[in-house]
Amino acid sequence: MTEPMDWQREGFDLGATLGRVHAVVVVGSDALATAEVALGIGRAQADRRRVAVADLLGDAAPLRSLVADDEPEGVVDAFVYGASMNRIAYPVTDAGELFVMPSGTSPIDYDEVLANPRWRRLAAGFREVGALLVIAAPSGAPHLRELVNATDGAVLVGDEVPGELSVAQSLAWIRPRRNAPITVAPVTAPVEAEAHPLPVRERRADRGLWKVAAGLLLTVALGGAVYWFAGRPYGSAPKPRVGVAAGSPAGATSTGGALATDSAVRADEARRDSVSRDSAGRAAVAAVSTDSFPVLPIANAPDSASTSAYSVLLENTNGLAGAILDLRGRYAGVPAGSYAVDQRTRYYQLTAGAYATRAGAESLLVQ
Repeated sequence: MTEPMDWQREGFDLGATLGRVHAVVVVGSDALATAEVALGIGRAQADRRRVAVADLLGDAAPLRSLVADDEPEGVVDAFVYGASMNRIAYPVTDAGELFVMPSGTSPIDYDEVLANPRWRRLAAGFREVGALLVIAAPSGAPHLRELVNATDGAVLVGDEVPGELSVAQSLAWIRPRRNAPITVAPVTAPVEAEAHPLPVRERRADRGLWKVAAGLLLTVALGGAVYWFAGRPYGSAPKPRVGVAAGSPAGATSTGGALATDSAVRADEARRDSVSRDSAGRAAVAAVSTDSFPVLPIANAPDSASTSAYSVLLENTNGLAGAILDLRGRYAGVPAGSYAVDQRTRYYQLTAGAYATRAGAESLLVQ
């Protein structure tokens, strides 16, 4: 005989290790056990910071019993009807800074609530103030992966694991101490009307008509592609460009070498003779006045020799909010931290340091 599982105690023990987590989803097929684990995590952290436990299970008894109102507003009212988060957070008596956010006054529409982008902003707000958001959700709910992606990860409860979550998204797994088989929770989908199959002869005739139609469409598409490519000017000679090349003798003569690559020697010469540099710039503009992209003179040639050419790439992220949060959180102590958009990949690049030499950037990389 094994003792019954104390789910809230298990959640409390796990919660003591989640001091650096700011948003977590507790997932399970048993609503009672899932709510108890979420409540245990909240109680373990409520004595040191503010914790809110959101009920997406549907009025789970361990969480609903902590709210005194008969029909309390909750998550559905906030995400569907616009109620404020402060209004739906109910304090728990004698539990530190623990708050419970019940399901709400209407049934939960998981397609609308779990996929709502507001979860990502809400999790970012809890991270900014150092609080903890615990979300209790069923393992078979649709869009569960989108919800977990908006947080720091998931805690699995019981022997049934969500099929759409990866192992990398799981922070912990709490299950009974027995050798029960592991099952995968099916994702609930809307019920569709039953399709009545056609008789075999009608289906075969219909398949033949589709083949003929597909062949005609493919022929028309190929003919159009051939006509389009035939009219493209790819085979013609490129139009001659008008202007002065940076490394050509004409460009060097007209600009005094201002279009060439900067170097410390040339920058030093330009610093000593600013008058000749300005006249060279005017000559360059006059020489390429007929060009469609005029070459402009360098306004700060002496500064080019002392620019910072090297930095350390910390990470690539696909969102501006994530770049700002990581720069303020994980990389808050790096020198000269910044971010910019990579024009080729469109990712946000987080960088640190600003060095004139490669050795300086490598020293930061080693640290």
